Amino acid sequence: PGHREASTGQAVGARDRHRLSRVVWAGSFWGLLCAFLIGVALYKWGMHVLPYFSHDVDVLKVARDHFLWVAAAPLVAIWCFQLDGIYFGATRGTEIRNGMIIAAVFGLAASLVLPPFLGNNGIWIALYVFYVMRALPLVFWYGRIPRALAR
Repeated sequence: PGHREASTGQAVGARDRHRLSRVVWAGSFWGLLCAFLIGVALYKWGMHVLPYFSHDVDVLKVARDHFLWVAAAPLVAIWCFQLDGIYFGATRGTEIRNGMIIAAVFGLAASLVLPPFLGNNGIWIALYVFYVMRALPLVFWYGRIPRALAR
C-alpha cells in the first residue's frame, strides 16, 4: 500500500484519533502542495512536451486549446485520491464502493449530457464532475472514521 493508506491504517489500528488527525492533515497539506506544483509545472512547461506526443498540427491545436483543463486536473483530482488513501487505510470498503457508485452515476450522466453541447470542454467537465463526486461523499462520511475509533 501507499504511504497514506499505511499511515491511516496504523492510526486506525492503534485507535488513535489524534494520530489519525495528524496523518490526514499532513497528507492533505503535502498532497495539495504537490498537486499545486504539478499543476504549475504543467501550465508553465506542458505545452513544450506536446510535440513529443503528436506532430499533427490539428491535434496540437486542439491539445493547446484544452491544456488549461490538464493543468487544473491535479488540483481537482487530489481530493478524491487523498480520500481514497484514507478510506483504504481505514478499511472502509463500503464507503469507497458507495462513493464510487455515486461518482459513476454523476460522471456518466455528465459525460452523456455535456459533450453534445460543449464538445471537448464537456468531456473535461464530465471528468471533473466525476472527480468532485468521488470526493464529496467521502468528505461527508469522513466523521464515521474517527467516531469508530472512539468505540
